Amino acid sequence: MEAIYRTFNSNYLRLQRHAFSTHPQGHSMFSDLDDLIRQKETFINYVKFEYSVSIFYNLMMALSTLFYVYSRFYRIWSCDWCTTVWLLLVSSIKILETLPKGILIYQTVRIGIYNTDPIICSRRLMHMTRSNVFFYNTVLGYSLLISYTAFFLLMKKSGSCDKAQHFYYNVNMLVWGFFLRLIISFINYYFHFKYGVNEADIANTELYTDYQNRVSPDVLNLIETHNLTKENIEDYLPLNEEKERDVCCICMNIFSLDEMIRILPCNRKHIFHKCCIDKWLGKNKACPTCRKEISKKSIQKQRIY
Repeated sequence: MEAIYRTFNSNYLRLQRHAFSTHPQGHSMFSDLDDLIRQKETFINYVKFEYSVSIFYNLMMALSTLFYVYSRFYRIWSCDWCTTVWLLLVSSIKILETLPKGILIYQTVRIGIYNTDPIICSRRLMHMTRSNVFFYNTVLGYSLLISYTAFFLLMKKSGSCDKAQHFYYNVNMLVWGFFLRLIISFINYYFHFKYGVNEADIANTELYTDYQNRVSPDVLNLIETHNLTKENIEDYLPLNEEKERDVCCICMNIFSLDEMIRILPCNRKHIFHKCCIDKWLGKNKACPTCRKEISKKSIQKQRIY
């Protein structure tokens, strides 16, 4: 029993590490979410509500569809095998989609409860949206959208099946139900991020940015910038004792080849993705790591020494 428990526990921990490891494409694909994550409470409430509704809808539709196909399989297969395969495919994707959504709800709730510091909370949420599990959830969502759209444009039929009279009616209702679900999702997004912003979140929006407390574009262009290559990555980001490279402390993503980085003048070890630090310094003069002010004088001083 103990051996079984150890095996299960080690596999679970391995899956957990993989699920919340940073996906290589996470930084480029989900950086637009950063503006939403700054509205921390609203973002957490949106994820809990949206994904909970999605899980309920997916399970209800997938299980009812699978039961319908199972109970009339030979009749609807002989009537339209292509649509039958499509139903099985869509139902399988819906069921698979509930797993990453459930994990993301659990992780979002934990981040909201155990991270009272707003900066740490934002960084944890940012790391979550760049993880493998978030990427898989997005891929499954796009797969559903493509499947429904392809069926609606290429395979949709309005005929009848003598062996299963309500077959095409049920299929069309399933398709229209999905697009109705999308409309509800957009409405939910609108009400959360347009009407659900609290006063603390408003202070973080672009509208209320203090332009006196930011690095000007001309100073920003003076900051040392490099493109990571095989030749220079060891100079700027050497491997640590665990054979891993440092991560950008803003987005919590690892540095990869062909990415642009900036090295701040306060310390040559304070290295960030160019897009991350540019966005940060557009609202704050201080280094995210040591809080020293970044100015033209500090850049010139660093070049002298």
